[in-house]
Amino acid sequence: MNSTILLGEYTTIVALMMLLPLLPAWMGIREKKDFKPLKINFNYAHDPRSNVKSFDRCFKDDFNEANIHDGALLKGKKLGDLKVLGSHFKEKVYPELIYVTQEATVPENTLFEQELISKENLTLSSGCHAKAIKAERKLTLGSKCCISRWVDAENSLHIGKSTHLNIASSLSSIYMEKEVTFSRLYGHPIITSSMLAYKKDLLFVYEEDPEEANIEKVLLYIQDTTYEIKENDTITQSIVLSGKLVMGAGAKILGDIKANDNVLIGDNCIVNGNIIAEGNITIGKNCFVSGNIFSRKNITVNSYTQVGTEKHTRSIVAKNKILLQAHVAVFNYIKTYEEGKVI
Repeated sequence: MNSTILLGEYTTIVALMMLLPLLPAWMGIREKKDFKPLKINFNYAHDPRSNVKSFDRCFKDDFNEANIHDGALLKGKKLGDLKVLGSHFKEKVYPELIYVTQEATVPENTLFEQELISKENLTLSSGCHAKAIKAERKLTLGSKCCISRWVDAENSLHIGKSTHLNIASSLSSIYMEKEVTFSRLYGHPIITSSMLAYKKDLLFVYEEDPEEANIEKVLLYIQDTTYEIKENDTITQSIVLSGKLVMGAGAKILGDIKANDNVLIGDNCIVNGNIIAEGNITIGKNCFVSGNIFSRKNITVNSYTQVGTEKHTRSIVAKNKILLQAHVAVFNYIKTYEEGKVI
C-alpha cells in the first residue's frame, strides 16, 4: 500500500516537473500575447534631410558666400575645390564641387564627380551623373540620370523615366516617372506621375489610444490560416491575425491591421489605420490608407492609391522591396532596405 502511494506521489511530482517549463507558453496562449499589436513608434524616423544639413555645415565652414561669383575657383579644407558657374556648361566631366548661380540646363551625359549646388531652378538633361545635388529651387532630372548618394530640393523635385536615386528629399512635392529606382524618399507628397489630383483630406482619421486598458475590447483576434473580408463589408475594429488577410473590393477597416502573414487588399478599399505585416502587403487600385504601412518583406501599391494626407503624414517602410505603380500619392516617407521602384 505504502509503495503504491509513494509511486503515485513520485509520478505526480515527475509530471509537474515536466509540465512546469510549459507553463509560460500556456499562459501566453491564454493571454494572446502573440496577438497584441506590434509597438512601433511611427513618429520617430532618421532625419530624411540629414545628408544635406551635414553638407551645409561643411560648406559654410569652407566658403564665404561673399566670395561666390561666376568664374570663381575657391579652395576648401573639407570639401575641396569649388568652381562657380553661371548658366553655361562647357565640360563633359567636372571633378570639382560645382556651384551654379543662375537658372540653367545641364547638357546630356554630363558627369559631376563631386556635389552639385544650384542657387536657382536647375534641369539635368538625360544621362547625367552626379555624386549629390543640392537645389535651392526647383530641380528636374531627365531620363536615365544617376545620383549615387543623395539629392535634395527645397522646391519641387521632378524625376525622369529610368533614373536611379539613392536618397531623395524635398520640402515640397516629388514627382517620379516610370522605372525610377530608389532606396529612401521624403516629400509632401511623393507622387508617381507628373499629374495626380490626390485627395486633400479624409472625413475622419482613426487614431487608436495606446493607453487603452482593456485591449480585448478594441481588437478582433482571428486565428484562421486565411481570413477573408467580403466585398463592401465594414470592420469597425482593429484586427490581429495569425495568418493571411484578404480584403474584397470596396471593403473598409476602421482600425489597424496586424498580420503574421501576407495582407492582400482589393480595389477601392479603405483602411483607416496602420497596416503591419510579417509577410507581403499588396494594396489594390484606388484605395485609401490613412495610416503607416510596414512589412518585413515586400510592399506593392497599385494605381490611384493614396497613403496619408497633408494633415496626417504617413510612411511606407519595407525590409525588402517597395513597388509603386503610376498615380500613387504618399505623404511623408518611403524607405526600403533593398530597392524601391516605380513600375
